[in-house]
Amino acid sequence: MDDLPDPKWRPPEGWTLDTLHLHVITIMNEREKRLDERFLSQEKAGVRLAEELAGYKSQSNEWRGALNDNTVKLLLRTEYDVAHRTLVERVEQVSKSVSAVNDRLIPIESRSGYASITLILSSLGAVLGTIALIHTLALH
Repeated sequence: MDDLPDPKWRPPEGWTLDTLHLHVITIMNEREKRLDERFLSQEKAGVRLAEELAGYKSQSNEWRGALNDNTVKLLLRTEYDVAHRTLVERVEQVSKSVSAVNDRLIPIESRSGYASITLILSSLGAVLGTIALIHTLALH
């Protein structure tokens, strides 16, 4: 308010229509200048606020997109349980098959003298079969 003329100011020779008119015009011009400055300041604040809001919305959209990606790409617990149960059943079947083969091979091995080689080969086959089964299920 330092720029505004003093409203109690009096011209040295007294008030005339010209001095009164000049005084009122000066006060009005100063007030208009102040209002323009305020308006400009509010416009700048509005632009800055709009930019910040746009940034916030962009970050929110990225976050929503990441959550949607997780929903689409991640495996649900129920789906996992079903696939895991199937995998366990298949591994148990392979294990039973290997045990049955081993049970048949043991009498043959004792007669042939190659017990250790046959046991190693059958165990290796069982392990490789289990790995292949797990790998196949993991791809599905």
